[in-house]
Amino acid sequence: MATACTGVVGDYNCPQQVGNRVHVLLNAELCARAYGVPLLWHPNIENGLFECDRFLTRSPSVRRADALPLSCSRAEWAYPFSKWPNWRNHVPEIERALRQHDWQPAPNASAYVFCGRMERPVMSAALADSPRAPEPIRGRLRHIFSNGSAYAYGG
Repeated sequence: MATACTGVVGDYNCPQQVGNRVHVLLNAELCARAYGVPLLWHPNIENGLFECDRFLTRSPSVRRADALPLSCSRAEWAYPFSKWPNWRNHVPEIERALRQHDWQPAPNASAYVFCGRMERPVMSAALADSPRAPEPIRGRLRHIFSNGSAYAYGG
């Protein structure tokens, strides 16, 4: 059951890193859909000002993560997802880690989740066959990727 704290956080920045950062956001959106919870967003300003609002329109239904109640706690997928600077662009390693991942921690009534900053389109239908993913997540992944990865990523 979704609460004010439940969701998956995706961040992005524009215009300098929109190519990489948009995949961070898209992977977070797919992760949120797999969990069946809302997507939350956070502006990433580590490489300069946040200027996306000049040319991207965000749906009003996507809440800001920094506007969540202070009582909400943050959870993050474990290593290697928590060590994203070391491997964020190594697609085979990311795909292998995703297949072995047990989808924990999951968003809950008091915590929102970061699914890692994956900067490539690495989520796929193959994840739906992962024995480590709970059945509700496998079913959602099968549905999300039923028309292929390009469609799942909005192509």
